[in-house]
Amino acid sequence: TPLIIACKNENEKLMKFLIEHGADVNHINKDGDTLLIIACKKENKELVKILTQNNADINKENSDGSTPLLISCEKESEKILTHLVKYGADVNKENKKGDTPLIVSCKKENKKIMKFLIKYGANVNKENKEGDSPL
Repeated sequence: TPLIIACKNENEKLMKFLIEHGADVNHINKDGDTLLIIACKKENKELVKILTQNNADINKENSDGSTPLLISCEKESEKILTHLVKYGADVNKENKKGDTPLIVSCKKENKKIMKFLIKYGANVNKENKEGDSPL
């Protein structure tokens, strides 16, 4: 769709125009990614802001069960994940492997993100399907 193309090309002006004219902010592309996930993969906070301010589903998973917050933790995009949590992202939502944002941050050894997620209610005892936990 034109909105997906605008998002992939990081064209903020066109995205705003298309959304104002009724484009679906929760559209899923052929790879199973939402626009918000695409914006998080590109680490573009402005696109993330545009989408969240226009009611994009902040906890919608892609085909492997990853949410925008999980993607942001994998990318270690602190400003984006902070924005997502403030907009209501589920800090305990897991992907198909059972990884939560906190588990991903532990694997990345990013203490700042770990502390942030715990502050906002991340479960430190939750294990993934391999039995790994943040502890």
